Amino acid sequence: MRPRIANLATLPVALFGVALGSCEVDISLGSDLPASGDAGQGGQGGHVKPPPPCEGKKCGQQCHLEPEAPPGLVCNLKGECVVGPVPCEPPPKYCGLRPCGAPCKPCAEPEKCPWPDQPHFCQHEGECLPEPPKICPPTPCGQAKCDPGLQYCCNPSCSLCVPFGAECMQLECGPGSTLCGPTTCPPKTYCCDPMCGICAVPGEPCPSKGCAEPWQVCGENACLPDTVCCNPLCGVCTAPGKDCPPHKCPGEKPSCGPTNCHKDEQCCNPQCGICVPPGLACAADAKCPWPPP
Repeated sequence: MRPRIANLATLPVALFGVALGSCEVDISLGSDLPASGDAGQGGQGGHVKPPPPCEGKKCGQQCHLEPEAPPGLVCNLKGECVVGPVPCEPPPKYCGLRPCGAPCKPCAEPEKCPWPDQPHFCQHEGECLPEPPKICPPTPCGQAKCDPGLQYCCNPSCSLCVPFGAECMQLECGPGSTLCGPTTCPPKTYCCDPMCGICAVPGEPCPSKGCAEPWQVCGENACLPDTVCCNPLCGVCTAPGKDCPPHKCPGEKPSCGPTNCHKDEQCCNPQCGICVPPGLACAADAKCPWPPP
């Protein structure tokens, strides 16, 4: 008589083993179960995050995002999947030794190129781009500390920080000397005429009588001969007829007509832009012998 086998799923483990041993029954266990990690119906399957769309791809190769993404996506130099076409050659580094934040000309021989209509700025890696750098690495600037998000050190010997995109005079300031338009004043003197670069000893009158070619003073800065002052409050000089570089002043200083007084000076003659140390006086109502810039 053929043995009768009960429902194996309801048998205890011990009886299940006895049943299997006493009868020649071909049973496959777990053959219909989903493998570990696979998503079965109603299962808790694991989700594998897809790799970045540009992983292992070169700049310019096609990439794919979600189905709703626009067509024509390619990888750029940063490994981002964006709408093409994209430049795949790194921008040339035209700045050379010019510091981050300095104005620049986007050409291989800047001395032979005109200034561009749109201001260009040196970046941290030496590129010359039409937008200011987000931030420049802190660098020593004499006795001054430039704001790395707004300024760069234009003249270390004179401790002169200027906004991104501004030029300045490359004068050599000795210890204790101060800028005075196109020149510097030695220690124990002060700048009484920045337009003509005249220094005076405290307590003595300013010997200035004007000059044939007044220098263009621009705040605490002095513009180069081929540039003009476009923002005297911040000391920004730019090429004639070009846009003034966008910038923010790190802090307003006492204004004195076409110039700004140093922190240890006061404005004596705003029409001529003359500052003096505290306690000294000058002809505040005198007219300048030269036209203002």
